[in-house]
Amino acid sequence: MRIGVYVCHCGSNIAGTVRVSEVAEFARSLPNVTIARDYLYMCSEPGLELVKSDITEFNLDRIVIAACSPAMHQATFMNEAERVGLNPYCLERANIREQCSWVHADSDTATQKARDLLAAAVVKASLASVSAAAAASPMPDDFRVSITNPPGKGAYPIASFTWLLIPTQIQDADKREAIKEFLDWMLTSGQRYCEGLGYAKLPMELVSKEMKAIALIR
Repeated sequence: MRIGVYVCHCGSNIAGTVRVSEVAEFARSLPNVTIARDYLYMCSEPGLELVKSDITEFNLDRIVIAACSPAMHQATFMNEAERVGLNPYCLERANIREQCSWVHADSDTATQKARDLLAAAVVKASLASVSAAAAASPMPDDFRVSITNPPGKGAYPIASFTWLLIPTQIQDADKREAIKEFLDWMLTSGQRYCEGLGYAKLPMELVSKEMKAIALIR
């Protein structure tokens, strides 16, 4: 995971209250952050070129923009990221204008809140945080589980599994073996394709439990 973080000054709209250079420096200490910068206007052409250049130079696979509301310029950021080969849905936003600088007069309060929102966006941007959520949640034998608000630092609070409903008995032998073979591939060598498609890998403990369940299909 290689995350790029970009903190916008928005002229004085953000920088007038939030200490943006301090927020960018804080971002450099966060897990999986490869590059963190602050810039006067991230939505400007030079700002967008900076992001695109970094995506290419540093082989970034996730982007976090700390700026205004996602209601503004979201399509612009997504489209520009896609132009250089990044999945546009691998871009996260932290709203540090409407939720920080515009509602807090105190610089210390606004800056700390901006740090907190940025840290949350970086955790969300990391597939490792979703895997951590899965690993922190014990899996019952019937696989009925919620991994919302899991314990553990670095576990993303809003995550979920994707389920396949497979009959325990399949009369057609060819169909049964084809399904079992596909599931076996999906849980083993197929997992190497997960991150490229925007999915988190399953913890090995869970894979082992699922393989045992697949072996019971008759």
